[in-house]
Order: sequence, then structure tokens, then C-alpha cells
Amino acid sequence: SMFLHELGHITAAVYMGKKIYSFRILPVGFNAVVQDTGLSALKNTIIYISGPTVNIVFSIVGFTINSYYLHQSNDMLFFVSANVCLAVFNMLPVIPLDGGMIFREVLSGYIGFFSAERYVKRVRKGISVLLILLGVFQLVSSTWNVSFILIGVYIFFICLA
Repeated sequence: SMFLHELGHITAAVYMGKKIYSFRILPVGFNAVVQDTGLSALKNTIIYISGPTVNIVFSIVGFTINSYYLHQSNDMLFFVSANVCLAVFNMLPVIPLDGGMIFREVLSGYIGFFSAERYVKRVRKGISVLLILLGVFQLVSSTWNVSFILIGVYIFFICLA
């Protein structure tokens, strides 16, 4: 699902005439390094949203196949859930996620790039604290899952860079 997500970005970027410099495998997923100059805000936004759109399309296709052809396969339900979660998570307004890039692109058109960058950093800090608190609540109340805490800490430390 993560590979398909990045493939969506790559396809949109190539279609928009951008150059792909590299494709990296990271501990948290994949990353396509794409030329970041020379396009309008709308075209950049299309490239940023193409990854989550691919995940939503695949989740709809998987759900449809599961509903009509496979008699409720747990593997297909996992595939659908993973794609929905990946799309939703990537739309958080946190750079380097797609939602953060879109958020900064839209704000830049109204208040300028540097002001938008400062505002996006503040939002990113707030979301990281919110995720850490959600993770602590989840840890105390029901399960020993520390995923939200780890994601929140990761996002918080990105803010410091």
C-alpha cells in the first residue's frame, strides 16, 4: 500500500512534467524525491494529493471485491483498512506528510511562504502533542499500544529540525 501510494505521487509528477531524482526506502515507508520547482500551486497540490487518492481508490476497489466476490476475506479487509488508514494519516496537516505539504501550499498563496512555514510548524507541534496525549490515554485506558505516542514523538522531533 505504501509503495502504491508513492507510485501515485510519481505518476502524477511525471504527468506534470516533473523530474524524479530518486526513490528511497525509509524506516517509516517509501519516499520519492521529486523536482520541487517550476509548477503552480494547483499542480503541486495535485501531486501531493495523488498518493492518498490512490490509497482511497484501492480501498474502494478492495472493499467492492470483498463484498461481491470473496465472501468477506480477512486479508482483503486488512488491505482495505490499511489503505484507508494510510490515506487519512497522510492527510494530517504535518510536513513531511501530504496533508502538511498541501496545507503549506494553500497557506503560501494567502500569507506567503515564510509565514505559512511558521504557521505549519505551530500546527505540527500541536498535532504532535495531541497524538502523544491520545497515545497516553490509549495506553492507560485499554491497550498497551504505543503507536500514537511514537508517531507524536517522531512528529515533534521533526519540528525541531
